[in-house]
Amino acid sequence: MRFPILREADGSAVRAICDLCGGEIYDEEPFYRVDGETVCEDCVGDYARRILASFREEGRG
Repeated sequence: MRFPILREADGSAVRAICDLCGGEIYDEEPFYRVDGETVCEDCVGDYARRILASFREEGRG
């Protein structure tokens, strides 16, 4: 089933919702779809840290 696209007064439309912050992602804004999750540009760093946490090491010196 398809839902109608709801447009803002300025003509923009929400394309997706970020699974991390819950923010709206509008047409023409970049975002990432990884393993079924939608991640906005602002959250991609936090997402990468979460995914890569098991590979993190402390520096030795």
